[in-house]
Amino acid sequence: VTKPAARGIWPTILAMGYGTLVLGIDGMTDLWDHKMSFMGTKIAQTLGSTERLSYVICILFWFSVVAHGLEALYGWYHCRTTLRLGLQQQLHWALLVAAVGGPVLLELNPLITVATRAEAKKKEAAKDDDDDDDKKEKDKDKKES
Repeated sequence: VTKPAARGIWPTILAMGYGTLVLGIDGMTDLWDHKMSFMGTKIAQTLGSTERLSYVICILFWFSVVAHGLEALYGWYHCRTTLRLGLQQQLHWALLVAAVGGPVLLELNPLITVATRAEAKKKEAAKDDDDDDDKKEKDKDKKES
């Protein structure tokens, strides 16, 4: 992955996941208020309360889980239908997209674009061949008449 943002996604999601799944709202609020009171004061001044920040972290964590899942489904769909990759490659791409999200999907998009354009050219060539065949038949029918 060539995008620097990909390196920051994992630690951020892991920290939000730890806060959401392990600590919970009360645990995160306690963390901000007592163990990290220097941050808790700033957070309370900015957001109104540390509990509100804990709720925001939970919402953002679940949003990122859903977003990455949808991105993985989108990537898997294109690996299966557009790129026609084997099952193992489909799963690899889907897992990469699920783990990192957008930066990996941005790596997959040029492949999808190339495959889509190649398919369109192939269909256009086949249509031109069919048109040529129809024209030849008409010419042949005219000569026989």
